Amino acid sequence: MKDIVPDFIKLEAIPAMVARLDRIKDSAPVFDELKKQMMRFGFIERILGDADKEAKLVAYFEAIRASGVGVDNPQFWLQYAIACMSFGDYINADSHFETAFGLARSRGGYDPYQIENHHARFLLESRMKSSSWDDYYDSFSAANDIIQRQVSNYKEGFYPYRVARLYLDYLEANYKKLTSDQLGRVSQWCDKIMQASEAAPDAVRRSVYWRQARDAMKHAKDFIAEVI
Repeated sequence: MKDIVPDFIKLEAIPAMVARLDRIKDSAPVFDELKKQMMRFGFIERILGDADKEAKLVAYFEAIRASGVGVDNPQFWLQYAIACMSFGDYINADSHFETAFGLARSRGGYDPYQIENHHARFLLESRMKSSSWDDYYDSFSAANDIIQRQVSNYKEGFYPYRVARLYLDYLEANYKKLTSDQLGRVSQWCDKIMQASEAAPDAVRRSVYWRQARDAMKHAKDFIAEVI
């Protein structure tokens, strides 16, 4: 589909299909599942050509938004935020995360772990790859709070480890903006993640993300010891 169907046709047809599936979703569970799949960043990103992909992704999510489908669903705004992050638009990603969290809070019993996990990644990436914020320690601390909680709650699987791999990159990019005391606390965070990782289920321990996160923690501690 990526190489056969022109992108402008996809950007017209697929949002219309999403709207149609939303109208008939109650008639069969498969329609609702198809709709959810089509609204995910990973789905549309794979089938769009690389030229002007940023504009195409925005056009896609804006077309779905204009249809009214998903505007009251935290997952839609999470996927839109992920799309924005993919091309470095962290300002709009921040806004979409706020909307996702707000909608999640308004729903009783909604578990926002997916939003939180991607938000932790956002907090690290946005402070490494943009100059829109200067809260380098506070953002690192907020991301770490999420990761510490998730590595202790096994239902999140390997996802927190996938984010924890960024700790070393973050330090290398921003260590000069942190005090020695703050760096010392980061080293303690790494210790805690290492300790929690030992109790991870076997399925998580077999993940490449688990191994890479542990390596990142070790190297981060060594890096901190060198620069303090």
